[in-house]
Amino acid sequence: MRVLFIGNRPLIKEECQRRFYTKVLPIESRKQVIRNIKSESFNMLVSNGCPYLLPVSKLKRNETWINIHPSYLPDYKGASPIKAMDKDNVGYVGATAHYMDDGMDTGKIIAKSKLEGDFTLQERYDKSFALELEVFKEAISKLTLDG
Repeated sequence: MRVLFIGNRPLIKEECQRRFYTKVLPIESRKQVIRNIKSESFNMLVSNGCPYLLPVSKLKRNETWINIHPSYLPDYKGASPIKAMDKDNVGYVGATAHYMDDGMDTGKIIAKSKLEGDFTLQERYDKSFALELEVFKEAISKLTLDG
């Protein structure tokens, strides 16, 4: 399987590289990311920490596109969910793997996980990113079983 990875988080990137032939796209401008996606041949796109909303319906061919997001969706969509959860002092952290669509974290959920507790901001980051790896592995397992 050929994987295209777009993002800034090392845990998911390293797991992709360990399991699959993976090309890591640099996060430059949105326009350059889109240009790079169009020029690549891949089976799965994995987004994790990509700062751009991509026009999936215009770019997707027959590939699987998934996003690994650091919140328990549908709660806390968008670019800074961990800071928002900390500001709201919610009693949990989470992570979600979902199919990408044209919306902001609105695609069908593949896997998600939640951990309840009282966390500092740094603990929220550390635990959310660890949960991201957990849900990514679960999503890959489900996708592999489903074909």
